[in-house]
Amino acid sequence: MWDRFRGNRDGPSTGAVPAFVLTTLLLLTLGCLLGTGYLYLQARQQVDSLSSLAPLRETVVVRADAPTVVRQVQALSRLETSRYTMEKILDAERSRKYVPGWLAGEKLVFVAHGEVVAGLDLSKITAGDVNLSGGSITLRLPEPEILYSRLDNDKSYVYNRETGVLSKADKDLESQVRATAERRLRDSAVEDGILQEARVNGEKSLRALLTSMGYEDIKFESDEQ
Repeated sequence: MWDRFRGNRDGPSTGAVPAFVLTTLLLLTLGCLLGTGYLYLQARQQVDSLSSLAPLRETVVVRADAPTVVRQVQALSRLETSRYTMEKILDAERSRKYVPGWLAGEKLVFVAHGEVVAGLDLSKITAGDVNLSGGSITLRLPEPEILYSRLDNDKSYVYNRETGVLSKADKDLESQVRATAERRLRDSAVEDGILQEARVNGEKSLRALLTSMGYEDIKFESDEQ
């Protein structure tokens, strides 16, 4: 009787949940979990596939066309690629016919110091000098040349000078020696291989430029070929 009285006090009992309802809820929960897992796997596969395609975009190479190559090379203009600093000692003598040197002659020893610069005059490049084929380029270059030479007057000087008893120092003689010294410096630089060095250094500079423009196979030709 006490149990019956307590049941009346707490309210009516709802009873146990049917087994088929629990089974249905369990199946629905499992289905949701499986569906969510499937969607996650699909999304992950798409992300992985996009990631695998990314390097393909990075391999795309943009190469400059022939007019662009010509403009970029011409912009270098007179490309100085080799510089020689040289020193020469020259002997000069002035004398008069039938008059002994000790009487009316003049001698001097001149130390010439200067520089000679060689390179390529790339302003001469035209569209006909550029041949493109895919990733290959052939560029015909002008011959290397002496771009300029100069005598350093601060470091060049008359080392010794002798004049005859009846003669005075001739300023024209020193001017002639200076002009001769500059020519000698140019000739010596050519003999020492400054033009060949200018050619090699010029090709190195141009190869770096053309590589940055997207070309891998680079060849050079000269006007003599």
